[in-house]
Order: sequence, then structure tokens, then C-alpha cells
Amino acid sequence: APAPNGTNVAVIDIAYIFKNHVRFNAQMKQLEAEAQEYQGEMQGKEKSLQAMKESLKDFNVGTPDFQKREEKLASEATQFQLDVRRHQQEFAQKEAGIYFDAYAELEKTITLFAQRNKIGIVLKFSRDPIKREDRTSVMQGLARPVVYHYALDISNYILTDVNKGEKMPVTKPTGPERR
Repeated sequence: APAPNGTNVAVIDIAYIFKNHVRFNAQMKQLEAEAQEYQGEMQGKEKSLQAMKESLKDFNVGTPDFQKREEKLASEATQFQLDVRRHQQEFAQKEAGIYFDAYAELEKTITLFAQRNKIGIVLKFSRDPIKREDRTSVMQGLARPVVYHYALDISNYILTDVNKGEKMPVTKPTGPERR
């Protein structure tokens, strides 16, 4: 048979891989736990600030004690807001780093797979079905670059590669087993 003209093409569902990438999901869960712990701390500080605000009612407006406590409350409230904003930025940077590292690993794995299998182009697609009743789903479906493919999806091969050596999470069956 004559050599085919053109370039070999494959498709990959990046969202599917991220949903099932063991290391990525473990890092995201750890970051989420850190964020929740910090949020708990901040709720405690917020209650403390609220108590300080309530204690101002015990003093007469304009007295030196009132002014001193009011200044302390303003200073601590400002510091609280700065701390919250700083931590939000820190968490956003950590999250971006986790995504960046996972995507860089994914790109490398795809590149090696494509080179080994003489694939010239790998296009991103979504295997999620379009939902007629969900406008957002329909609009996302209309924007998909891949309209049709036949047996070109390499997502499972790439997922297997990125999860090599990782302890796979145990999943509980969600319904009756079908055979």
C-alpha cells in the first residue's frame, strides 16, 4: 500500500486527564485543605474583631479610651484584610503552579507518545456530551475545534503514562454492576 499523504492526527481530552490525574488531584486536595484551615483561622480572627467592635459600645464616644480602642480596631481590621488578600494571592499562585507543573508533564508525555507513534498533530477535544437544556454546554460544544473523530483518542494512553507509579484511589461502585 502506498504511504499515506498528510499528517497523522490524534485527539486528547485534557479535562478528563486532569480529573483522573492522581498526583494532580492529591496536590489540589492538599491545597484545598490548607485553604480551609486558613479560612477557619480567619473566621476566628473575624469573630475577635467583631467582639472588639461590640466592646466599643461600653465606652463613651470621644473619650481617650474609646479613641484608643477604635484605632486599635481599625489597625487590626486593616491588617486582617491585608492578610486575607495576601493569602488569597498566595493560594492562587500555588494553584497556578500545580496546574502549570501538571500541564508541563502532560505536554511532555503527549510529545513523547506522539513522536513514538509518528503522530504529527494532537488536538484538544472534549468527550463530554453536549446537553441540549444547558445553554453553556451548547455554546461550549459549538466552540469545539474537533467535530468528529474515529478512534483517534489517546487520552487513556496518556493518563496511564502520567499515573504510572502512583497509588490509584479506591473508588466505590455507584450503582449495580453491569456485565
